[in-house]
Amino acid sequence: MRRLLLPLLLIPALAFGQAVTLKRSPKVGEVLKYRVTLVFTIYSNDFFYTSIVTDKVTDLDKDGSYTVASTQDQIEASSGKAFPVEKNPAPISYTVYDAYGRVLDLKGEQAPEAWRVAYLSCFVLPNKPVAKGDTWTATLPPRADRQTPGASVIYTSEGMDPEPVDGINVLRIDEKYAENSQSNRATKTGTLWVDPKDGTVVKMEEMWRSAPIAGVSTLVNGHVAYERVP
Repeated sequence: MRRLLLPLLLIPALAFGQAVTLKRSPKVGEVLKYRVTLVFTIYSNDFFYTSIVTDKVTDLDKDGSYTVASTQDQIEASSGKAFPVEKNPAPISYTVYDAYGRVLDLKGEQAPEAWRVAYLSCFVLPNKPVAKGDTWTATLPPRADRQTPGASVIYTSEGMDPEPVDGINVLRIDEKYAENSQSNRATKTGTLWVDPKDGTVVKMEEMWRSAPIAGVSTLVNGHVAYERVP
């Protein structure tokens, strides 16, 4: 009986070790929602922030680049006590990505640190199939006119996670990010869980260090989490 079971037990292991091709195929009108949780230390105080971010694809070009309109609602913030949150709808921000997920442009009025935050937040797909243990490096170019020094990200595939996330079979990917500057450079380490069927992020857990945050005059350290919601 053991001899008969052994090959069957090996089948899932072999499947999890196969190379995966990640490709983003966005469609105009596609909508993804995420619950965002931020926990940062600011001036020795812990600051908590949560919201629901809605990303909607509004434009798609022939070269594979696409535009995403992002809005936030259900915003809550606290630092020992709840902060009042403006009830008016949050402004829409527009981000243009290339076919692999690199940020090409930010449209509309932007805070000075917007490009650095956009670089920190993006996920860049590999240009080849990846198996467990494979790595790839993404380069995000400096933009002096956008106040960003550029950055490099090293991704490592950990293979298919044996535990689905919200019912989705996901590829687990570790990441290490660092800006290309000599001082006050933002860095992050973390893990992403990606749907191999469409290349979208299902869940993300990251630690940001020396990161810029809108409305804060100092660089901060903290935890950033995204998780897909219906």
